[in-house]
Amino acid sequence: MRRDNCRAFFRLYNIYMEYYIYGHYCKDSGDLFYIGKGCKKRAWSKNSRNEYWHNIVHKHDYTVKILHIFNSEADAFSKEIELIKSLSPRANIAVGGFGGDTFSNLSEDKKESIRAAAKIKAQDPEGGVVRAAKIRKGKTKNSCNALKQMATSHSIRYAGSNNPMFGKTFWDTKTDDEATLIKNKISQSLKNTYKEKPRKYKIVECPHCGKVGGQPGLTRYHFDNCKDKI
Repeated sequence: MRRDNCRAFFRLYNIYMEYYIYGHYCKDSGDLFYIGKGCKKRAWSKNSRNEYWHNIVHKHDYTVKILHIFNSEADAFSKEIELIKSLSPRANIAVGGFGGDTFSNLSEDKKESIRAAAKIKAQDPEGGVVRAAKIRKGKTKNSCNALKQMATSHSIRYAGSNNPMFGKTFWDTKTDDEATLIKNKISQSLKNTYKEKPRKYKIVECPHCGKVGGQPGLTRYHFDNCKDKI
């Protein structure tokens, strides 16, 4: 949908529409490939989509249709689950609803079919995985046009807001407990490393606050940069 049409749509419905079910269709063939539940501008966003969705959009582009509108999120979730079950869009790898660990919620048959498809794709001599491995062997994108084209295509595909890490840092993807655990591991690893091989830095003292320590750290955070400097 064009951006101006998208804006017009929300001007008409943002007062009344709380939640909706939307469909994504291949732009060239009109085939439905994804069903989702959303609110506001979710239907037109490319963020937080799975690999199957991105592969289809990369090849065919897509259009958006609002299929149902609800005042209750629970009703929207129920309809999403119903449509995914009856229509089986190829880019929906979960049953719908509240999401989360979607793979674990799939039936064993569905899990096995996904694993089998992934193995076939990885072993296909004409597939991207094998071709990329052959191209990369002993080559770089500076010495191989095919590899350079692949790198350029990948760069364009995941540029800007299409990148799942757009506007985020590594720590944004972690919970507070996970971040604390990772930082503690890093800290302990550094302590163990420098306990065996101490760094031979000149010990200096900050003239402003009296802090004593290695010259690199003190120079960076103290002396002219000291917070206690008058």
